[in-house]
Amino acid sequence: MFPVVLIAVNATLLAARKLTIALLASVIMVALMVYFDFMAFSSSYIATYSGISVNPFSEFVSLVLTLFVALSAILAYSRHSSYIDYLLAFSVVLFGAWIVSFSTSPVTIFVGIEMMAASSVAAILLGKSHSLEAATKLFLAAIMAASIFAMGMAFAYGAFASLFSFTSLASPGLAQIAGLLLAVALFFEAAIFPFNTWIADAYQGAESFITAMLIGVNEKVGFTALMILIPLLLAAHTNGAFLYVAYAASVLTMFYGNIMAVVQTNAKRMLVFSSIAQAGYIAMGLAVATQYALEGMLLLMIAHALAIMGILGIVAFMETKGRAEINDYIGLIGENKLLAVCVIILLASLVGIPFTAGFIGKITLFSSAISSGMALLAFMGIANSVLSIYYYAKLATAVYTEKDNAIKFLVPSNIMLVVLFCTLAILAIGVFPARISSMVTEAVKYLMTSY
Repeated sequence: MFPVVLIAVNATLLAARKLTIALLASVIMVALMVYFDFMAFSSSYIATYSGISVNPFSEFVSLVLTLFVALSAILAYSRHSSYIDYLLAFSVVLFGAWIVSFSTSPVTIFVGIEMMAASSVAAILLGKSHSLEAATKLFLAAIMAASIFAMGMAFAYGAFASLFSFTSLASPGLAQIAGLLLAVALFFEAAIFPFNTWIADAYQGAESFITAMLIGVNEKVGFTALMILIPLLLAAHTNGAFLYVAYAASVLTMFYGNIMAVVQTNAKRMLVFSSIAQAGYIAMGLAVATQYALEGMLLLMIAHALAIMGILGIVAFMETKGRAEINDYIGLIGENKLLAVCVIILLASLVGIPFTAGFIGKITLFSSAISSGMALLAFMGIANSVLSIYYYAKLATAVYTEKDNAIKFLVPSNIMLVVLFCTLAILAIGVFPARISSMVTEAVKYLMTSY
C-alpha cells in the first residue's frame, strides 16, 4: 500500500513541480514503510495470498531494499532541477522491489522486475546527455530478460499445471526447460556472466547515483527472486542440474569481473566490474543452496550494497570536479581526510577485510561451501578476493598519495550523509554482527521451511 501512495503523491506533485512538499512526503512515507515493515518482522507476522506472502523473509528484504532506495534518493538530491522526477522513478523502483520481495510466484516476480526495469531506464534518461546509450543497452537487456522469463513461465505452467504451486510435476522435460529459462532471465537481472555483456557500459553511462541504485537495488532484487524461486528450480531439475549451473555461473562471474576490473583506469568502471565479481561471490549461495549458504548470500548482498553506495557517492562527487580516473584521486588525503578514511573502509569491506560487513558475508558464504563439500568453490572465492586487492589497492594508493598544493574542499551534505552512514553501518555489522545475523537467520529460516 505504502509504495502505491508514494507513487501517487510524487506523480501529483511532479505535475505541480512542488519539490519541497514531494521531498517531505517521500520522507514521511518511507519512514512509515520502514516502521511498519520492522514491526511486522519483529512480530513474525505471516499472511499468504495468491502469489504474495507476507512473512519474515519478505519483510526483512523489503526493509533492506527500502533503505537502499532511500540512500539512492539522497545521493540524487544534488540534482535539484529534476529531483522530483527522480523521486517518482525511485518510487516506482521501490514498488517493484516490494512486489518481488513479497512474491511466491513467477507471475508477481515478473511484474515487479519489469516495473523496476522501466523506471530504471527512465531514471537513466533523466541524467546526463550521453546516457542514451546506457539507457538503450539496459532497455535491450531488460527486454531480452523479460522475453526469456515469459517463455519460462509458459513452460513452467505446462510442467506443473500452475504458476503458484510446484509440488505436482506433470512433465519433467518441460520443467527442465522452464527452470533453465527462468534462471537465465534472472541471471540478466543479477549481472551473472555471460548475461552481463552490456551491464558495464550501461552502468558507467548512467549518473553515479543511478548506478548505485542499479547495483545496490536492482541486482539484489534479481538475487532475491532467485532465492524465492529455488523450490521451482530444484523441482524442475530433480537431478541437481541447477546447482551445477549456479556453480559454473558463480565461478565464471567472479573471474570475469575481477579480471576485467584489473585492467581498468576509470574509477567508476573499475567499481562496476568489481560489482560483477561480487555478484559471482553472492551466486555461491545458489550453488550450495543450504540455509547457511543463503544466510551468507543475504549478508553479502547487504554488505556489498552498503559499500558500493558509499563509494559511488564519492565517485559522483569527484565526477562533478572532473576527476573520473583512478589517478585523479591522488591527493584526496590532503583535500578531505574524512572522505579518504571512508574510501579505505568501504574498499576494505569490498575485499572482505575482518571487522567489516564484507568479511561477515564472505566468511559465511565460504564456510558454507566448505561445510557442504565444495571446498574448491570456496578456494576460488578466496583466490578471487585476493586478486581484487590489486585493483582496490590502486585506488587506495592514489587516495593516500600526497600531492603538492592540495586544496581542501567540503563535500555536499547529502553525499557525506550517505557515505558516513554506509561506512558506519559496515563497521557496525563487522564489529557487532550478532544482531543482523540473527535477523538474517530468522528471515532465511522461514524461506527454507516454506520450500
